[in-house]
Amino acid sequence: MRVHLTSAGTISLVEPSVFNRLDVLVDPQPTERLEQAIARIGSRDGADHVRLAPSVLRFLSSEAGSAEWDAKFDAMIQYAASKGWLDEQGRVRAHITWGEAPGEASAAAGAFAAQAFAGRVAVVTGASGGLGAAICERLRAAGAQVVQADISYPEQPTEANGMLAVRCDIGDPSSVAAMAALVRERYGRCDVLVNNAAITTGPEKLETFPVDLWDRVFRVNLRGALLCAQALVPMMLERQAGSIVNVASITAHVASRAGAYGPAKAALCALTHQMAVEWGPRGLRANSVSPGMIRTPLSETHYRDEAKLHDRVSKIPARRIGLPQDIGDAVAFLASDASAYVNGQDLVVDGGFLKASLVNLYGSL
Repeated sequence: MRVHLTSAGTISLVEPSVFNRLDVLVDPQPTERLEQAIARIGSRDGADHVRLAPSVLRFLSSEAGSAEWDAKFDAMIQYAASKGWLDEQGRVRAHITWGEAPGEASAAAGAFAAQAFAGRVAVVTGASGGLGAAICERLRAAGAQVVQADISYPEQPTEANGMLAVRCDIGDPSSVAAMAALVRERYGRCDVLVNNAAITTGPEKLETFPVDLWDRVFRVNLRGALLCAQALVPMMLERQAGSIVNVASITAHVASRAGAYGPAKAALCALTHQMAVEWGPRGLRANSVSPGMIRTPLSETHYRDEAKLHDRVSKIPARRIGLPQDIGDAVAFLASDASAYVNGQDLVVDGGFLKASLVNLYGSL
């Protein structure tokens, strides 16, 4: 549910049937006028929050006064109370969003607006790899303050290009907790979590697959995603808003020769579903991206042979190998408000490869 404080001084309640969180959208306006508007409906609770009395909110909607609206509003307030969103005085804590009014922004802007992530903090794991670096740069370019988490970084956090690089072993709870504590201390919030860190193996047969290697793959690819979410989601729940994007793989859908990698990624998709269902009612969203063949420094060995490269390209309807930027754009979409009603989904980014099995079996059309 959103309270809109317009630059003209009017106040209205919109999206009255949705109450996963309460948000106050503030049009650009003089500070004095803004403070007067806030005082009419509640009081300040820090720089980014206000406290709003339900008795005042009740009459802001265009539906106010009808029996149906009263019943609907009472149900929303009861729901908020059950979630612990009311203070001792019965007021709702609402987050302040600065920006354009509903409908004024271009529908096409979405994830690709110049400052879609302005004022938001994004944590990306596996940030030093080809996909991770592209994701970080995409979010940074859209205005996010990006925290790069990777086990390869030095012990002391460093800042470069507007991003904070933090060493983190995502399979180690204490390392993840330390990273999350630094994010809270430095920024006080986390709006986006991208669980991108992963490891794979060479070709291994299941009957001889080393159990310790199996456990290591699941420790990073699945357990690490859960640990990072457990450490960072509390900051999202405080604002009743946030987006988690888990980077899975097309091997979550079809088998590969790396026996543990696909099962771990399939489990990550299932974990995504669980996150979406459990945290969705509290304002969070969780989705996954499943990359297909992407040309990164790690996968470059597959593309050095021109014959093999041509063979792979010929099996992809888009007729090219994907680039890290393709995944960065997909992650940015799912992390942004452009996908506000997308939850619990897996976005396959493979140029159509998985859909072409029969065509590839019988030859080109």
